[in-house]
Amino acid sequence: MNGIWTRQTGFPLNLVNGTNTTLGSANAGNELLRPNNNGHSAHLDGSDLFRLNRYFDTAVFSLTTPFTFGTTGRTLPDVRGPGQHNLDFSLFKNFRVRERLTVQFRGEAFNAANSVQFGLPNLTTNSNQFGRITAQNNSPRQLQFGLKLLF
Repeated sequence: MNGIWTRQTGFPLNLVNGTNTTLGSANAGNELLRPNNNGHSAHLDGSDLFRLNRYFDTAVFSLTTPFTFGTTGRTLPDVRGPGQHNLDFSLFKNFRVRERLTVQFRGEAFNAANSVQFGLPNLTTNSNQFGRITAQNNSPRQLQFGLKLLF
């Protein structure tokens, strides 16, 4: 019997202003500009499943004027992407057929609990999908069986 259980927190979220104006010519890097923050937290309570259409408070952020820096930090301090939890499991059973011949039956389950792992929310401020999760990061449960002949 084997098992692999994975549990980890989500990645930090990095918002972008959504315009293609950069400050690269001002030697400030070539990254897209960050939006403004009104000083409030964007954190919302509840499970990921109930926050798919509004993962964080999008009203906290606004677009900047062209060629200006926004007030939002590189990553949000109190909002992270959805975490990951997964269980892979396998069972093996050996059957001795003869003195020097063994058959091994194997059963393996990937994502054994069949749990959904949500993708990151849309992080572009001027998108109509801003703050929404529209993707899944994993596959549904997959089972596989096999026979192995050992001699």
